[in-house]
Amino acid sequence: MSRLTMSHEHKTWQDWLVMVLAGVFIISLAFEPSSIQTWMMLNTIAVGFLILTFAISEFELPERSIERITFALGLWAFVSPFVFGYFGSGMLWMLHMVIGAAVMVMSWLELQQDHTA
Repeated sequence: MSRLTMSHEHKTWQDWLVMVLAGVFIISLAFEPSSIQTWMMLNTIAVGFLILTFAISEFELPERSIERITFALGLWAFVSPFVFGYFGSGMLWMLHMVIGAAVMVMSWLELQQDHTA
């Protein structure tokens, strides 16, 4: 029986996936244009572009601090529907929670893979 082990080398497909998730996060504003408030729009655009920026920077600087920041941004994307009060209205909150959770998972995987120390 083989044991599952985690590779310790940086995988660029994970960075690409996080970039796609960031793009979908930003584009998610188009899914419910009638229910979007200004603060929701600003939060979504800012967090999406920050996730995208840090995912791009992972290609050149695969550092733990960048992965931690990306994890924190994913967490914020996950909890923002609760903080801003749009949880339960339409589908935007669900999409934001799913994308936030996926960004957190990918960041956690990168934290586990990239560094053994």
